[in-house]
Amino acid sequence: MPLSDDRVQNPVLSSRSLKRTVVLIVAFSLLLVAVTWAAVVEQARFERREAVESAIRQNTNKAIAFEQYVTRTLEAAKVATLHLSDKHASIGGTAANPRWIDDPVVNNELFDVVSVADEKGDIIATTFKPPPVNMNSADRVGFYIHVPRDSGRLYIGQPKKVYTVGGRVLMGLSRRINHSDGSFAGVVSIQMNPDRFTDFYSEAAVRPTDVLSVIGLDGITRARRTGTKASSGEDLRGMQVMKVQAQHPNGTYLGPGGLDGIVRYFSHRRLADYPLFVTVGVERAEILAPLIARRNAYYLVAGLVTVATIGFAWLLISGLYRREKAGLAIASANSRLSEAQRIAQIGDWEYGIHDGTIHWSPELYMMFERDPDLGPPSQAEIRDYFDEPSQEILDRALDQVTRTGEPQEYELRAILPSGRVSYRKIVAVPTRNAEGRVMRLHGTDQDVTAAKLLEMLQAEVAHLSRIDAMNTMASTLAHELNQPLTAAKNYLVGSRRLVEDIEAEEAEVVSAAMQGAERQILLAANIIRRIREMVADQGCAYEETSLSEIVNDALSLIAVANEYPSLMLTQEIGPAADMVVGDKVQIQQVVINLVRNACDAAVGVDNPRVVISSERAGGAQVRICVTDNGPGISESLDDLFSPFTTSKKSGLGLGLSLSRTIVEAHGGRIWVDSNDGEGTMMCFTLPAAVAAAPAAAVG
Repeated sequence: MPLSDDRVQNPVLSSRSLKRTVVLIVAFSLLLVAVTWAAVVEQARFERREAVESAIRQNTNKAIAFEQYVTRTLEAAKVATLHLSDKHASIGGTAANPRWIDDPVVNNELFDVVSVADEKGDIIATTFKPPPVNMNSADRVGFYIHVPRDSGRLYIGQPKKVYTVGGRVLMGLSRRINHSDGSFAGVVSIQMNPDRFTDFYSEAAVRPTDVLSVIGLDGITRARRTGTKASSGEDLRGMQVMKVQAQHPNGTYLGPGGLDGIVRYFSHRRLADYPLFVTVGVERAEILAPLIARRNAYYLVAGLVTVATIGFAWLLISGLYRREKAGLAIASANSRLSEAQRIAQIGDWEYGIHDGTIHWSPELYMMFERDPDLGPPSQAEIRDYFDEPSQEILDRALDQVTRTGEPQEYELRAILPSGRVSYRKIVAVPTRNAEGRVMRLHGTDQDVTAAKLLEMLQAEVAHLSRIDAMNTMASTLAHELNQPLTAAKNYLVGSRRLVEDIEAEEAEVVSAAMQGAERQILLAANIIRRIREMVADQGCAYEETSLSEIVNDALSLIAVANEYPSLMLTQEIGPAADMVVGDKVQIQQVVINLVRNACDAAVGVDNPRVVISSERAGGAQVRICVTDNGPGISESLDDLFSPFTTSKKSGLGLGLSLSRTIVEAHGGRIWVDSNDGEGTMMCFTLPAAVAAAPAAAVG
């Protein structure tokens, strides 16, 4: 096949293209080599850093656990010494006849010997068998250090050989005992094997160079374990471990061991209540040994990759990276979408018009309480979720979106398998093919139950508010009209009896009785008018009125009912506290309510008495009080003025609540004082006649 004219005429162009390709391949190869080796080096550094940090974390955790173990061991010694200090007076031993201590608090396997010495140092009690006779410890540091008054803390001595127990190395723990007057009474001492502190790791798998130690702040090692070898009593004063501990009581550092010079990572922690610190060390070379082998393997692999598969590896890695990145991006987008749907309670769906296929998002399965393992529901199953009106709306909306190709939005009422009612807001959007025919529907389904229930609740609250207003008016009328209508009935009954046997001289009496009934009926009419004004939030007739006249009318109403024949009603209206500003009918209702309550309270005692009094309270107020000599009030004073609170069998519990409403509308206040079973005084204030009348209406 002949070459094309371009290739024949432009051989230089073809060569240049080949060179450029080669240059690109070499460039990419060099780049891959650089990246590979950089990755290998960085991975080696990263693993080294991670290994060191992991070792430090583990070392720190071991130090914390070791600190807790040592602290618990010392706390056991502390409890034992305190226990013996508290009961030393009852031990009763002597140097010639020491007692053997048999106490579960003291007989701890951690302790080798526990002894009690008196103030002279003589051992008077011990756990050693048989108890040694005439043994004195006054020359031991664990004794004489407590003779002067000390801080009362546990003294932790240095490990030493104790020949009385076979020359074993033991560490002494001691505490001062005081007499009841605080004077020196002796010492409780505990001898224990220092290895008890490092038994913490006796069963653990440790490397030969791993070190853990308990060191005193005086620089003397109380206990040490290197690998499986235990020791104690090493002098570390002036060494790096003590210098670092002095500067940083809790921390980690890298340095040589004070005894063997091995470089380790040491984690140390100082005990809170004792002059000790613990340290745990791990050899750096042991940590890095596995990393060196892995690093060499990395270098070998990198070399093979560089020599053999530089171009292919680059293409493969690049392709895989791009695919992974794309997959992560898609997964992240799907995750964000699912989370957004979950928060907004929205699911998406897809419906094939011709093939009937249905797809639901995971959120829809959850909202419709359907097991995802069952797969998407059929059309019939979807319709079963909705009531009949919602099914009609669904059919109409799907038909319209299919015919018109316009998006539709509608609301449905679903009944879920659990029986819960759910309100759904649906949006359906059509998808057309190349010919413009609607082939599929896509949409969203949002749970709007909360908003729908709130809307319904608001309507219900408005309805209940209207019903409550009607109930309040009915209760008020029933309560307030009871007294004047009863009085009117009594007037009319008396008048009827007089008419039956009327004589000329009794005409005036009959006329007065009929006039009294007329006044009571007018009073009832005024009450109805005032209550209607209260409910309608209209103003009432505030004017200057006589308090004595109001009280006289109120007492007349109560006297007509003749419910308290043996009770004495007294009024003490001061001349300077007679004229007030307010609505006469409403003030009279307050007085009647308070007086009737006082009469009901006093009627059961000997010589029942009720006093209505008034006096000036400051320059612009008049204080009116109704006092009885009844048994007082047993209910909470805070609840008396609450609606429907009453102690009467036939009461509605509205009198005091209405009285407070009337008084507060007049710009006053009402309160009650109880005299501890010797009566009750209920008071309220009204504006004096010289003050301006309030403009607000009752209610």
